[in-house]
Parts: sequence; structure tokens; C-alpha cells
Amino acid sequence: MVNADNTQRAQLLLITAILIAAFILGAVVLLNLLHESPQVATERDAQSTQHADSVTTQMQEELYRSFLKHTDGTDAEDMERLPVIVDDDSFDDMVADGTGLANDRAIRSHSSSVSVTFMEESSVDGEIIWQNGSGHAFEYEEKPIFNETDSVPHFYLSGDDNSETVEFEFTESDQWDEADISIDEDEITIGEETFDDFESFEIELKNGVGTVILDGEVNEVELNLPDDEFNVLVDGTIDERQFILSALDPADALTQEEIDDDEDIDGQIGDASGIVDPQFRLSYHDPSLSFETTFHLYGGES
Repeated sequence: MVNADNTQRAQLLLITAILIAAFILGAVVLLNLLHESPQVATERDAQSTQHADSVTTQMQEELYRSFLKHTDGTDAEDMERLPVIVDDDSFDDMVADGTGLANDRAIRSHSSSVSVTFMEESSVDGEIIWQNGSGHAFEYEEKPIFNETDSVPHFYLSGDDNSETVEFEFTESDQWDEADISIDEDEITIGEETFDDFESFEIELKNGVGTVILDGEVNEVELNLPDDEFNVLVDGTIDERQFILSALDPADALTQEEIDDDEDIDGQIGDASGIVDPQFRLSYHDPSLSFETTFHLYGGES
């Protein structure tokens, strides 16, 4: 006959073993959670940061495209892509309307929001000249386009292997020395880089940094501009091709009126004054990340 004390002792041992096993299992689960939570949080933060970077880049690209399309107040055709703001209020309204759409897309796709504000007061004024490829070539002989500027936010030139030779120099001197950008019918030189064997080309630089596209192939280039105020000199002919050059608040800028009055310069250009490097404030928010930043569209100092 089984002893009652032994039976109770066995039941207590069984219950104790079950409790110990449950405790050990709970501890293991808890330890796993403690180890897993930072990893999950880190992955979530990384995804949020990656999305924020993507949205920020997208917004800057949209602003850049909007800026190039905004030509209100100039004499340009509606389809001109000019990097200048003449009508500040109109551009401010366009930024507000355009970024609202992007903001809605961001909210729907990632429970996030992004807003952009055009900061007119801290944006940079300047001058631009352009040639729209309409057949009105203009010719220089080591002449200045801009005098005493701190930067050239936008340089754009396109053409082909039939284009006439033209050279640009960015120099603190008022005398021609050596070209920084040179284009002739079979060779392009930008700073230390030289390219040849092409049928068509497209050069676009933002404060000296950008790309040369040769027959559709993209090449990155960088031009070392002077640290102090400098002049922009041109030697050669800009024929039937598109050309745009903007300068930060130069002491003097070439105008069509000056061309008409100067017997040594021939041709027709467009010229305008306005904001050539706009500044924006961007705010981003999602459940895991919030930040605010300001930036100039062409990389100028904030």
C-alpha cells in the first residue's frame, strides 16, 4: 500500500518541476525579447531613415524641375527651362501646391509627412543670360559675361560635333589666360577632363559640379572655381544651341542692350535678374523619425 506522505511528496516534486520548467521557459522567452527588440528597433529606424532620404531626394528633384520650368516675368517662351525666379509670389504658390501632392503620396505610402517652404529672404539673387537655339548666334572675343561674382549656380550648354569653337574662363583677372571649359567640333575639355569622339553633347554644372552627356552616356565632372570673386570670360561663338549661365549678384552682367551698343560683339541673347539659388526648409515626420533641414537648390551656403 502506497504511503500517503510519499504520494504528496511526489506531487509536490512534480509541481515544483513544472514551475521550474515554466520559469526557465519564460526566462528564455524574455531574454530573446530583450535581445530581439533593439534589433527590430534598429531595422525599423534604418527603414525609416532610408525612406526619409528617398523622400528628401525626391522632393529636391521635384523642386529642381519646378525651378527650371518657372519663367514668369521673363521674356522667354513658355517652354524655356530657365534657372531664375522673377515672380517670387508665384513661385512660392507653386512650391506650396506642388509639395502638397508629394506630401499626400508620402503619407499614403509610409505614414509620413513632408513639407517644404520657399525661403525667399535667404535665397540668392543674381543674373542670368541665355541663348535658346533659335538661330541667333552671338560671338565674343575674350569678353566678360559677368564681373565680380562669387559663384555660377548654373551652367548649361548643348550642341553637336558641328558646333563652332567656344571657350570659357573663370578667373580673378580681367585678362584672358587659359580656358576652363573648351568646346570645339571634336573635343570637350572641362578642368582636367577631356572628352572626344562624340556626335552630340550636353553639359550641366551646378556651382562647378555636374555632368557631361555624350551621345547619351553620362560622365561626372568637377570644375575648381576660384574661392574669391571672379569674372566669367568667353572667347568664341555660341551658335544655334542652347546656352544658360547664371551668376550670383555680379557687379556687372552682359545684356542685350550692351551687345547692341558694342561693335565688337554681335548676336542676340536673353537676360534677366532674379533669384538664381533659392533656399528651402524641408520638414519630415513619421512615427520613428522627425527632422528639419534647410538647403540651397544649387548648393550655396545656408
